Amino acid sequence: PFLKAMTTVAERLGRASYSGRGATHFVASEYKTRKQRSGGIQVLNLRGQRGQRGRELWLRRAKPEPYAYNSTSSASLASENSLQYEKRKDVEKRKKSPEEEKGAELTMAVDHQVDYSQVEILGVATSFSKGVDMLSGALLDMKGKGRPKQSSGVVRFEVTIPRETDSIGWLRRQSKPDTAQDLSFPMLYFSPKSSTFGEGLCSSGIEDEAKEESPEVSNAEVGCMGATCLWKGKSGSPFSEHSFNRINRFLRKDESRIRAFGGIRFDPSKASSAEWEEFGSYQFVIPAVELLTRPSHSVLACTVAWDNLPYRAEGECLHSVENAISNVYSLVSTIKGFKVSSRTTVDADVSGVCEDPAKSEWDSLVNNVLDKLNRKHSGSSSSSNNSVEMSKVVLARRSNLKCRNSIDPLHLLSCLQDQDRKGFQFCMLLGNDKAFFGSTPERLYARNGNHVVSEAVAATRRTSTDVSVTEDLLTSEKEHNEFVVVRNAVKQALESLCSDVKVEVEKEVLKHVNVQHLYGRLSGRVSKNRNDYHLLSALHPTPAVAGYPCKESVEMLSSLETFDRGFYSGPFGWMSGSCSEFAVAIRSALAQKKGDGSELTMYAGVGIVDGSKPDQEWKELDLKVHQFTNIIEQRNLPLEDFPNTNALASFLVVEELCRLGVKHFCVAPGSRSTPLVLAVANHPRAELVTCIDERSLGFFALGLAKGSKTPAAVITTSGTAVANLLPSVVEASEANVPLVLLTADRPAELHSTCSNQTIDQMHIFGKYPRWFKNFPAYTQDIPLQMILANLSTAWRHATGNAPGPVHLNFEFREPLAPIAQDWNRDILDVRMKAWEKSTRPYTSNIIPSTQTSSILDPKNLDHQLEDFVQMLAKCKSGMIVIGTSSVVSENLALIEVAQKLGWPIVPDVSSGLKLGLSKMDTKADIVYNLDHILLNGDVLPFLQPECIIQIGREPVSKRISSFISRCCLENKSELVMLGNDLRQRDPSHIATYQMVLDPASLSEIVSSWLSDHPEHDISSCKAYTEWLLELDEVVTKSMNCCFQQVDTMTEALIARYVSEMIPKSNALFLGNSMPIRDMEMFFKHRSSNANFNPLAVHSNRGSSGIDGVLSSAAGLAESLGSPVTLIVGDVSFVHDSNGLNFLSGIASSKRAPLTTIVVNNSGGRIFEMLPVARSIESSVLESCFITNPEADISRLCNAYRIPYQSATSRAEMGVALQKAWNSKVHNVVEIFVEPSTSTKFRESVKERIVKDLGGFSSQSLLLDTGLWNGVALVKIDRIVCENFCYPLTKQVTTTSQSTLKEMVKFTIHASHQASGQSTIVTGEVSPLAGLHSESVEEAQNQLICLSDILVGKSMPLSAAFLNGSLEEWFKNIGVNPLTLFPSVRFGLEAALVESVSSLLDHSIWKDS
Repeated sequence: PFLKAMTTVAERLGRASYSGRGATHFVASEYKTRKQRSGGIQVLNLRGQRGQRGRELWLRRAKPEPYAYNSTSSASLASENSLQYEKRKDVEKRKKSPEEEKGAELTMAVDHQVDYSQVEILGVATSFSKGVDMLSGALLDMKGKGRPKQSSGVVRFEVTIPRETDSIGWLRRQSKPDTAQDLSFPMLYFSPKSSTFGEGLCSSGIEDEAKEESPEVSNAEVGCMGATCLWKGKSGSPFSEHSFNRINRFLRKDESRIRAFGGIRFDPSKASSAEWEEFGSYQFVIPAVELLTRPSHSVLACTVAWDNLPYRAEGECLHSVENAISNVYSLVSTIKGFKVSSRTTVDADVSGVCEDPAKSEWDSLVNNVLDKLNRKHSGSSSSSNNSVEMSKVVLARRSNLKCRNSIDPLHLLSCLQDQDRKGFQFCMLLGNDKAFFGSTPERLYARNGNHVVSEAVAATRRTSTDVSVTEDLLTSEKEHNEFVVVRNAVKQALESLCSDVKVEVEKEVLKHVNVQHLYGRLSGRVSKNRNDYHLLSALHPTPAVAGYPCKESVEMLSSLETFDRGFYSGPFGWMSGSCSEFAVAIRSALAQKKGDGSELTMYAGVGIVDGSKPDQEWKELDLKVHQFTNIIEQRNLPLEDFPNTNALASFLVVEELCRLGVKHFCVAPGSRSTPLVLAVANHPRAELVTCIDERSLGFFALGLAKGSKTPAAVITTSGTAVANLLPSVVEASEANVPLVLLTADRPAELHSTCSNQTIDQMHIFGKYPRWFKNFPAYTQDIPLQMILANLSTAWRHATGNAPGPVHLNFEFREPLAPIAQDWNRDILDVRMKAWEKSTRPYTSNIIPSTQTSSILDPKNLDHQLEDFVQMLAKCKSGMIVIGTSSVVSENLALIEVAQKLGWPIVPDVSSGLKLGLSKMDTKADIVYNLDHILLNGDVLPFLQPECIIQIGREPVSKRISSFISRCCLENKSELVMLGNDLRQRDPSHIATYQMVLDPASLSEIVSSWLSDHPEHDISSCKAYTEWLLELDEVVTKSMNCCFQQVDTMTEALIARYVSEMIPKSNALFLGNSMPIRDMEMFFKHRSSNANFNPLAVHSNRGSSGIDGVLSSAAGLAESLGSPVTLIVGDVSFVHDSNGLNFLSGIASSKRAPLTTIVVNNSGGRIFEMLPVARSIESSVLESCFITNPEADISRLCNAYRIPYQSATSRAEMGVALQKAWNSKVHNVVEIFVEPSTSTKFRESVKERIVKDLGGFSSQSLLLDTGLWNGVALVKIDRIVCENFCYPLTKQVTTTSQSTLKEMVKFTIHASHQASGQSTIVTGEVSPLAGLHSESVEEAQNQLICLSDILVGKSMPLSAAFLNGSLEEWFKNIGVNPLTLFPSVRFGLEAALVESVSSLLDHSIWKDS
């Protein structure tokens, strides 16, 4: 297209004549292009004979297919190295033998990228099943008319779906032996670290990381099914550069989504043993189906890769395009959706253990190594100075467990992840009979572009509350020397491939749940012509897994170790064209099915250095495999072995809740709850969380449930401990968050007797719980089945259409401790024994969808629903308001509804659609700034829609709520309140419809109606939407100007900075009062190339209290397993300071990091904005309402040993937050703000917006013309240019050399198609000699070139009102205004504005 366009320009310029002056001819072959990172922008340099006059025109490249390119195009051939190209042509000319032809084709296939590569974003789906349907439809289209013609290629389709569970749980459902198919395998899983860099805030390397944020795929866990292509190395064959190139040809350099997953043997040159033979010397796959899970949503994707070459390299599995599409389609058609995973134990039933080497052989083996090291050391003194002294050898142990029962490796992997999310979790499942998996703390390297990061991990101690254990690790000379060897080796490896190599972290302690290590971090810039193959070759193996020097150590190990390490301690991860990440696969195991049972082979290694002691090293091996043995060896006590009925009944409660899906049990200390607490503490799958404060504990459970969408359980003792849960119960009830409250109580005979710690706990939470059940003190007359059946009922109420808390009150008599007491085992009847042997709940809940296809069929709509649909059909202006407490699936469905109806979406900040979602991310029209638009009363009459659909609670913005009320009361707008339950969400009592319908069903209804009425026209709705978007753009520009002009620290600036700079891997929790309001009003939506990547935003807006915010955010981080950033006021932070308990101690170290931003504005400044502030004295306002806490937050954090920073300026805030986000640990950043400064800034922003909106909306002629009944765009149909020259009576003032006036006259033909109006406007370009540097000829040349660009473009009517809108329009169509000659820009802009104004029956010339 560029060549054609430039040829046309050159021809036109060649025909031009310029009164004897030499024209500047532009030759099409002289242009240069370069693609901009902003997405599809090309720079076109027009170079003429007068090179100094050349100017850049910015042209937007039309993209026929998203992310598509053809590597065999003329452009790529032209860029091919000429020598390589000629060599290839010579090979093609001479006659080849069949063997040579095969080799040549394979070489061609490896040396060059595939012919076609494309990533297509299909959009959003409201459920997993609909996402599958969209993928299936895309594959069918590809199989039919859309089949690529290229001989090789790769195509990826992606659909955004709601996040419902983790990727491991999804894979577990696919891998069931009775349902899994051959096409499903291999299955792979990879999860990045959620916390990485030890216990301190690292201060180096932050600038680079801030500039180069990791790609989105690296922040998501991913489950993979099947292989669209696979590469497996034969036994003894190393992973060579040729091997890498075979894979890399499918990985596009500028694309991170298409990835190859897999791993490499520790020693690929060594022949594989029988147990490792299926894995090959290496194995990589591009998955056929992937599920990526992020904090806010999930992405379901499928990939089709093909190669039609008739020859295949050994171990390479590729298909023709027809077969590749068919295979992927067959797999996609069989995948299943999500299901809540029960928390059952891994019942392996170990029958025997075999260790290699055995304990009896270990001492002699270690001593043998030490002798060799000493001989090497003594021999090195007489050897060459260039030799490297051998100082370390890493010996491994293979522990084989024989199990009577079959092991599900994905189940075991899920348990490993529950134990420690700080590591990498990975798995390669080759079938139902063999899998390699593990949880490792060590990253080999991560690459983003040419920026690479690696780690040094060495030395081990058990994790302990005893500080001396950590001090010993840090001060031990032996451990320090071992660590330095590893760190220096990594540094040398990076220096061989990279520039700017830095040691970012010299030495820190990396703590995990069971073990802690010495840790270092290094980074560098990968040199040109170096890739992932070179990084893998240089960095693996490290001295941490082989020894030092590595090559000699590997050779020694081949004679010392009698077993095959296989993939243990090799690289495992993924690579794409633009980025990659590999972990070191230590702490790993191989699971194999053997008959009815299985074998689990665990691997661990220790570094043998001078000073090593065999007994200590053996204990370290036991410590490293403890993460497996801790899971395998844990078994529930047989029911008949429980010491008393209290212990038995409590176990039934905990076990059944685990089977139903409860993961976390939040426990406050107390005596009466002892049976329940011990049942949790002894249960292998129950995650125990403790806190001394029940109020904070309740809110922590609330945060857990917000993230997982499944209930968390809370256990308290009797008395006021129960009452302390009320605030969290109220919030959970109002916000529809599921909780299970397990409160211990005294037996009935002690009630109303003034017995100690005994209160009336019956219905203590009033009407807030969804269900209440009192369980009397257990006697053997009560059937145990009653307990189990009622737990199932509680689950249904907690997770139904209106989720919320349920209260189960348990009365306990003594003994509370597990003291032996006689009880009748006959109560364990046949049903109870059957329950004990199974892993299913006693009563499974089946709740089918309340919406069926017959209900959604427009032919079967009842009268009221039919009236509603007809109202939507007649509506000419509508609006969808997404309030608080809405969920991702609802948001996705409402986006679909908005697209179909042509209505705009007005999202509340808590919905997640406002933050992290750019205007290019979705086809729906989003109005971000309605709150500010409503500041100008002049626009209100034109904004009032005929219909408003609102979901969720009231918006944070009071102006928007008032606007909705005004529209309904004064303009008689129709208000539809949408929800899944029967509660009223209409505080103003103005709703026309209270609709009990989920948004997905509404979308189906709208789709069905539109398909039956194809004649329905949404142009009038789109016109209303365009008008809102114009106003929204004015506010956006005004806001940008306000923040560009101020550096003073304000609350608004904090919200602005966080919304723009928060890492994509983070979720955001907003405190109530001012933080959430400031984010609503002053956020900045970030630019994004993703199709749908909203930020996961949470808040406690059920009852909107300031209590429990810190605890809720900590619970959210624990549940999501990803970092969370909290913005909270100083009063709210101090109010919930007990929530700091969740951020300190060993248990907190495994949780995803929480960065808490405390906005210290000296109290509750929201009261200054309320009417009361103007009615009372300032002293009363300060003491009774604002209530400055005057707490020293730094000392408070220090008491809990939580890293703390403070900031008072914009620059300090930026540095502190980047440090906090990069530290990957819990931390607090306190930002001090002067309240009066924030107030003044808010007022100045309002004044600026009102002024700018006034300049726009005062043009009432725009609204009165009726042009907004159609699309608000003016199309440029034609531009005609001609040269003029006429005499002047006097010389021009800028020069004395001429009395002739030279100019270019042009006419613009424009039209407004919707109204049928058109106009012709005349303009002129007249550069003045002596004033303008450009000549008339040069100006005309540029104008002619611009004409070709502008014709066919559409311009918004708002361009007539200037305020930078015309300049912005130039940029949007690909023209940089700064590169235009001044005379051309002035003349062209004046004519464009006049063309728009004339369509409005208004002239800038007449008015002026």
